[in-house]
Amino acid sequence: METIKQRTLSAARVARYVGGFAAGFLLAGARIVGVPIPAAVCLIAATPPGAVPLLTLLGAAASCLCFWETETAVLTVAAGFLALTANWALRDTPVTRKALYAPLTATAAGAVSSILLLLSGAVSAQSMTAFVVRMITLPFGTVAVQRLREKPRGVPLCLAAAAMISGSGGIELPGGVPLGGILAGGFCLYAAAGELAVPMAALGGLALDWSRLGGASAVPVLVAAALAAGLPEKKWQRAVAFVAASFAAVALSGGKDGALFLALTLGALLSLPLPERKRELLPPTKKRLADTAAALDELRLQLDGGAQQIEGLPAAELFERAASKVCARCARCSQCWHREHDATCEMLCRAAPAIRARGEALSDDLSPEFAASCR
Repeated sequence: METIKQRTLSAARVARYVGGFAAGFLLAGARIVGVPIPAAVCLIAATPPGAVPLLTLLGAAASCLCFWETETAVLTVAAGFLALTANWALRDTPVTRKALYAPLTATAAGAVSSILLLLSGAVSAQSMTAFVVRMITLPFGTVAVQRLREKPRGVPLCLAAAAMISGSGGIELPGGVPLGGILAGGFCLYAAAGELAVPMAALGGLALDWSRLGGASAVPVLVAAALAAGLPEKKWQRAVAFVAASFAAVALSGGKDGALFLALTLGALLSLPLPERKRELLPPTKKRLADTAAALDELRLQLDGGAQQIEGLPAAELFERAASKVCARCARCSQCWHREHDATCEMLCRAAPAIRARGEALSDDLSPEFAASCR
């Protein structure tokens, strides 16, 4: 059993290393309306010091060496190196735990590398506009990476996919097939069964249009394909619908962008072995909230009889405050406070004295099972 666990940990570590290198490689060529963006620095700044951010920088450098011009290489490698150095130099200080540390580090690193480029040539309106675009993009991109590290879903997931599509959209495989189109097809089919279908398709299409030269706009093609793929239940059926809708959309646009259709088809086929994406839980319905309120009322009636008192404040009031201010909008509210409400109450009764004495709640006050599932 221990050997299996060690192998699993080793495989996970290798996957992180490979993922870091691949992310840096794909993000190196990111562009917004033609302006090179050192997107890899967002990932480096938001990742704790270690092998992963170093491999991300090496992946970005390899991509610049293979595909990109001097401007992109200087921006990406210089900004990434500065962010990596800052993280290592400050790794044991409290400042790295501040919420704004990573966005400010990425923005400062991008600003220094951009200023180096400005000083190396003639300052123009175009270069100043590019500087402003980078200064706006880097902090928001870093925040998106932070959110994605916490919970890999929602808009941050779409933005991360769009960044990788943009970074690889200018890389053409044999036959003029854009690598970004393959990624766009895979990401959009992966998200087609959930609520991120349209945002993923729209952002991915914009990123692809901004990075590649010529051809039909990818936005309507991807949106139409994603909507069609969301109808069937089975994964292979969604892939067929995705490819058919892509073909129809490209044909309606004039049928002159076969490379885009081929890229989307390859991406859809390559995404088939990936595991099914789990749908995000919806907020609790009114009925669930009513059930929760009823359970809390019952709990209050039981505890207000005097069985549980904590320095003059009824334990029921502590529970009601927690449920009404923290738990009411959680998707697990019904699970914790209705179906498992007895176990939840018992756990809180045990934890309440320590919380009351300290004046705040810590994760260690909760049982390991509850802390692992609590959002």
